[in-house]
Amino acid sequence: MSYPQDDEAYAYRPALEEWFGSALGKLLLARETELLEQRLDSVFGYYLLQLSALVQQDLTAASKIRHRFQLSTSMENPGRSGAISRFEALPLENDSVDAVVLHHVLEFSRHPHQILREAHRVLMPRGHLLILCINPWSLFGLRTRALGSYRGSPWRGHMISTRRMIDWLSLLDMRVSEVRQTFHQLPVQAPATLGRFGKLWSHAERHSLPFGGVYLIEAHKQVVGLTPQKPRWRVWRPEMVPLGAAGSSIHTSKTIH
Repeated sequence: MSYPQDDEAYAYRPALEEWFGSALGKLLLARETELLEQRLDSVFGYYLLQLSALVQQDLTAASKIRHRFQLSTSMENPGRSGAISRFEALPLENDSVDAVVLHHVLEFSRHPHQILREAHRVLMPRGHLLILCINPWSLFGLRTRALGSYRGSPWRGHMISTRRMIDWLSLLDMRVSEVRQTFHQLPVQAPATLGRFGKLWSHAERHSLPFGGVYLIEAHKQVVGLTPQKPRWRVWRPEMVPLGAAGSSIHTSKTIH
């Protein structure tokens, strides 16, 4: 597969947004949003960060987290929030975000490990990381890999298997709690074909059977945060000398530490 020479200059995002507007793309997005909603229902906190190729889509609307924001890498298309940043160097403090959603970001970056490290850095201890990627071992994955060699294809990138993704997360000391797959449809645009095997595909979705076109991995940051301890002050008690004693005065033998 070919890689972009520069992540920020490579214009794959407009092509992907156009593809997600097709019949097959809308169906895929609906499946992904439904899968995210199921996982976000149990995610709580104050801040949620979405990094996605679709800068105009709010994929986390079902989340109970009030402060949800998104970053974009394109100055021409800053998205809903208007915030621009490199995904490999997020302008956020350490341990500042409760949840991070990576939606089709790692497949199209030359530095997926760095993006994962940045997501891990900004996550709070026990924070949630949700990753949506194309499954290379599926009909949809095989199709995208075949189309990736075409110059005008939006799928010019690299596919990452679930096993490899889990290995990368383990190196960051993140605990994987959920792996689910969705989009068991044939990768065709014809509406008649998409609806012909509806019951079979619904059964596969319900039981999250393998070889789904897209997988979702949920992981948790296991780094234990430091608990602030109140300082223990020594109490100053002056020692009293009885009046009338020789050289009577008040002396302090203890000092404040």
